[in-house]
Amino acid sequence: MIEIIKSATLLPPEWDELAGGNFALNKNNLMLLEKVNPCDQSYVIFRNSTMESIFVSYKLKLNILCYSVFNFYLQVVIIGIPCSVSECGYSFSMNNREEIKKYLKSLKGGKLILNSAGDVDFLDFSKGFTLPTCKMDIPWNSFDQYMAELRSHYRYRYKKAMGKSKNLLVEKLEDKTNFTSRLYHLYEEVYNKSEYKLEKLPIDFFKRSDAHIITLKYEKEPIAFVQYTVVKETLVFLFGGLEYDLNEKYDLYLNMLLLIIRVAIENNCTTLNLGQTAEEIKCKLGAFQEEKYLYIHHSNPIIHSLIAISSKVFSYKMKRFKFMVLKGENN
Repeated sequence: MIEIIKSATLLPPEWDELAGGNFALNKNNLMLLEKVNPCDQSYVIFRNSTMESIFVSYKLKLNILCYSVFNFYLQVVIIGIPCSVSECGYSFSMNNREEIKKYLKSLKGGKLILNSAGDVDFLDFSKGFTLPTCKMDIPWNSFDQYMAELRSHYRYRYKKAMGKSKNLLVEKLEDKTNFTSRLYHLYEEVYNKSEYKLEKLPIDFFKRSDAHIITLKYEKEPIAFVQYTVVKETLVFLFGGLEYDLNEKYDLYLNMLLLIIRVAIENNCTTLNLGQTAEEIKCKLGAFQEEKYLYIHHSNPIIHSLIAISSKVFSYKMKRFKFMVLKGENN
């Protein structure tokens, strides 16, 4: 049986249980996104004897060739979180795979499954890479121990960066309603510079989210911030903002990442999810790339054939980075 719910407030209690450790798929987060970023969300439940599979869908006009030099905008139903995070928008049981595929194929127009793991097999959907997620194992008891474990040239580079930021005030934003238009401008700076754009979140997302925010200020003026959440023993770097004109002077982006690593260690996390984009700099901090996939299908057989033929064009050109960042690492 398939159940389609049009409001996150009506999701049953079992929804969060099936979402498991996927914080982005939980009910509270979906209710927030529905309020601040309405985009015709639907919440789909597949039941047999029990509730076994769920997913979120929303609608967006998207350039499906954004990973190439071409443009092809298509109205699509996206199976994903209506917020640019690296988590997927589904929890599928093997018992429902054929039913799910049949349902998705029955939808008119284009369908896009984002941020999928490699174990999802939709044979009639065209498959490609999307941006990988950068993750770090956190075995250190202190930030000083992390720095001591770095190979000398990386340690030198990061100490130099931290020296540039020594006059910046690092301050936690205790009351999110004080997320100012100035801070939102810093988020917009990052969004506008982004090579691969999806949703642009409104300021209310930052004011109403339960996630933590830390600001970096110069003479009481914020010039950067990081937003993160802690899920069990994993810290997830969600969004950030910075004044690009001051990036080189204060090494802002690198210092934002170093700050996130410090916070993960101080929160006794064992894993750090640094999100997507900027893979090279994140891997030079000790992160590794976790492959993510997208699946696409169109109900029009001619359009779908064109998509299948051009699968290499809509697929992200994966660059794999492996740096010997830590002492004791071998090729």
